[in-house]
Amino acid sequence: MRCLHSGFAIALTLVGALFGVPGCVQRACPEAGCASGISAKVSGQPGMPASVRVCLDGTCAVVPWPSGNPRCEEVETDWRVSVCLQDDGSITNLEFPADARVKDGVEFELVMEDAAGQTLLHESETVVFSDSYPKGKRCPGQCQYANYRY
Repeated sequence: MRCLHSGFAIALTLVGALFGVPGCVQRACPEAGCASGISAKVSGQPGMPASVRVCLDGTCAVVPWPSGNPRCEEVETDWRVSVCLQDDGSITNLEFPADARVKDGVEFELVMEDAAGQTLLHESETVVFSDSYPKGKRCPGQCQYANYRY
């Protein structure tokens, strides 16, 4: 079925709706935001971290462990990385700039260290991204993301 954008087409759609005949419905794209990135959730903290180091293909950023309110810390590099504390663990998010070319196969590394520099957690992944269409597949705004749990 093809939708016409005229008064006549709208009238036909209304008449069709009255008699149970499917018609054309114009759908607007929602304003939902979309950012590509990687999210890592760590449950059951191993000791008391002082910092979190996040590396992506050898480029690293160090984020201090959150203290006080709000319970998040953030650092900007080529990408934005944040560490947030929740009741059931911590979440580390990397958010890529809108123009970033996200591709499978990048190396992701997450390291938590204590104040003495001892490694409490060291995880690494070869990333495979999934597609996300928060506005729907017919609307602009595709993102790519990867989620990990440790």
